[in-house]
Amino acid sequence: MHPLRIAFICFIVVIPLCRVNAQMPDWIGVRDREGNTYFFDSTGKVRTLGTPGVLQKPVSPVGIEFHIHQAEELMRNRHRVEALLMLKSIIAMPSTDYNVFRAQKRASEIINDMIKKEGTRYEETALEAFPVMFLDPEKNIVLGDERMRFSLTVKGHVEVIRKKTIRKAGYERRGLLLGIRVGEQDPGSPYDALVAIEAERYRAPVSSISDIRTHWDLAAGQGDIERKTVKNGENAVVDTFTFNGEITLRGFEGYFKSAQRGYFVKIISPASRFNDLEKDLLKIVDSFRVIPD
Repeated sequence: MHPLRIAFICFIVVIPLCRVNAQMPDWIGVRDREGNTYFFDSTGKVRTLGTPGVLQKPVSPVGIEFHIHQAEELMRNRHRVEALLMLKSIIAMPSTDYNVFRAQKRASEIINDMIKKEGTRYEETALEAFPVMFLDPEKNIVLGDERMRFSLTVKGHVEVIRKKTIRKAGYERRGLLLGIRVGEQDPGSPYDALVAIEAERYRAPVSSISDIRTHWDLAAGQGDIERKTVKNGENAVVDTFTFNGEITLRGFEGYFKSAQRGYFVKIISPASRFNDLEKDLLKIVDSFRVIPD
């Protein structure tokens, strides 16, 4: 996987809900910590009832001319966050040819000009402009955050459902909630799984991965969850889990650390589809990388 050259409070806690009204009698709902509701239909697909906004798409070498011109137009129209997000994604992608290199050079110029014009206001815009997202040469989607220094690779389709940042007194926390479609599927089809990523930067160094795991286990609560460790290392632990409720959910939980950062990755899918998706979902959590400072 290609490292990012530049680099979450959407944590999912499963709260069983009643079945949806008579129009969708086979849908079962779960709710996250912020009160957002997601549904699993009779086929085990993840659905939402809200009206989607404009989706963030990965930049790619094939569409690089469009991406850089679109970023410039967004900047001219004062859509600073959207423009900066696209510019940072262009800079993060591998320089596969001259067109990409030229676009990266232009993206750097635009960002430098933005910093010069906005001064301290640039930091506020930059905080909102995440995650970067691009296609690598193997057409995997690489997603990452340069502030929290991580990346994740997905073979399929990714949509950013929600993101959030908290900063105070030397502490920072960023969260992402993603909808994942494995393999080749239509962009409008239901998600196969939900992925929550939480990243924290602490004032003091992290002593051990067990501290990160204990911290997130306390935050999540135990509930009726069965866990089994499938990977246990000095800086990373991965569990498979089963949640037994009105609908049985299965997935993976990953705990990761660097010197002063801790990360938690949770992937959930209906148990009815987990056997078909298990290898692909494990590849996603295994692709998580902490980028050295």
